[in-house]
Amino acid sequence: MATAGLLGLAMGLGLWILLGVVWPRRSTKGWDQRLAPYLLDVSQKARDIHFATQSDPIVVAGQLLGPSVTRMIRRIDRALGGRTAQEAAFVTSGLGGSFEDFRARRTMGTIAGFVGGAVTGLLIAVLTDLPLTQSVSGVALGGAVVALWSTDYRLSRAVRERGERIVEEFPTVIELLGLSLAAGDSLPRALARVSRRAHGELGREWARVMALVELGAPLTPTLRESAARVSAPHVTAFVEHLAQALDRGAPLAEVVAAHARDAKEEYTRGLVDKAGKAEVAMLVPMVLMILPITVIFAVYPGLEALQFGF
Repeated sequence: MATAGLLGLAMGLGLWILLGVVWPRRSTKGWDQRLAPYLLDVSQKARDIHFATQSDPIVVAGQLLGPSVTRMIRRIDRALGGRTAQEAAFVTSGLGGSFEDFRARRTMGTIAGFVGGAVTGLLIAVLTDLPLTQSVSGVALGGAVVALWSTDYRLSRAVRERGERIVEEFPTVIELLGLSLAAGDSLPRALARVSRRAHGELGREWARVMALVELGAPLTPTLRESAARVSAPHVTAFVEHLAQALDRGAPLAEVVAAHARDAKEEYTRGLVDKAGKAEVAMLVPMVLMILPITVIFAVYPGLEALQFGF
């Protein structure tokens, strides 16, 4: 009975952690609690709201154990490694939030996978004759590895999908930019116009660039930083040629029109290559599924007739 109770407690704890990672609870703070941290220096009421005495045992326990848990997460996060490459991939993926939040979610997911694996291994050991230590340790390590791999796979897939979307919309966006420049707009005005019209990844990125430019940031370094953030070869080459044209005083409309033509040709070649790969992929079910069934339907009646004949 005690074993069943401990097993149920461990399973409930593991499921609770998994649900907390998959479906994070939304904030239930009111407007006064949200605005209080920004009014601490001018309002006593805001200070009373922000520094209110906590009497809930769960909140107090969270305040006491929070620093220790944070330090443990940071140590596990450092042990997982790969921070520089992951930070570059996170910036390129365009996911919301900060990189520190992503690393914390990654670490908590790994811990949840370890706990879930340990609970599963305990169940397997109880229901079968396998040794408890080997079963719990093996399944727990497997759960942690699967959770870590799934987080990294989702990040790499987000990077790949965003890159594909940028490649698809790049010819249209720079064609609009070329038309705006040919109509007499300056480069900042043309970029602002295109960022308002385009609703894809590149349009949002250039809208962020123009927001920084309006706050006083220089245009060329901000565009280069945006190209590094996007991490697409076409966009990087276009921004470099645009910066060189600005430095040398070359006509921007001609430079953008030339890049638009090259981008269209490159996109067309990419479509042809993708169509060729899809055609080869379509042969796989035909050869492995349709053709054997057709051969069976054609040959089997003849074999049966031969057997009956002899």
